[in-house]
Amino acid sequence: MEIKKAYENLLSSEEYKSFLKNEKKSYLTHAAIITEASKKDGWEFGFYNKETDKITTFTTNPVKRHPEDEAFKKEGTTIKKLDLGKVETTYKEITSLAEQYRKKNHTSEQIIKIIAILQHLHKQLWNITLITRSFSIINLKIDAKTKEMLSASKSSIMDLGVDKF
Repeated sequence: MEIKKAYENLLSSEEYKSFLKNEKKSYLTHAAIITEASKKDGWEFGFYNKETDKITTFTTNPVKRHPEDEAFKKEGTTIKKLDLGKVETTYKEITSLAEQYRKKNHTSEQIIKIIAILQHLHKQLWNITLITRSFSIINLKIDAKTKEMLSASKSSIMDLGVDKF
C-alpha cells in the first residue's frame, strides 16, 4: 500500500482518533517502511509532541499505537513537521530510483533489505538505506518532491559501533 493511502487509513482508525483526543499538539514527523526480499511490512508513522519531547508511533498492518518514546534528535532542537501534501513521489518511484543507482554504481551488490524513511530534515526527503548481502550499507537521500539525489554513500555494517582505539 502506498504511503498516502496508508496514512488516510491511519487517520480514519479508532486507534488514531483516540490518540488525537489527548494529543492535539502532536504532529506527523516521519513515515517509514522496511522491505525484505518480497515481503513488505506495513507503514510506521511517527507523531512528535514538542512539549513532552516524545514521539508516538503507529504501525498500519494492522493499525496499532505504540508507547511514546524519546525523540531521536540533537539536544535543543525540535523535529520538523512532515507535510505529506507536498510529497510528490511514491515509495515505488523512490525504490526504483534506488535500484537504478545501485545498478549503475554498485553492480555487484545484492539488496536484501530496504529501509525507507520519509522525513523533513533541511527539506522533505526520502532517506533510503539499502542493506546488501555483503554487509554493505548504501544510503541515499532523495528529494521527496523533485526526485533529485541529494547524497549517496556506502559503508560497511562492520564499521557500525566499532570503537576507535
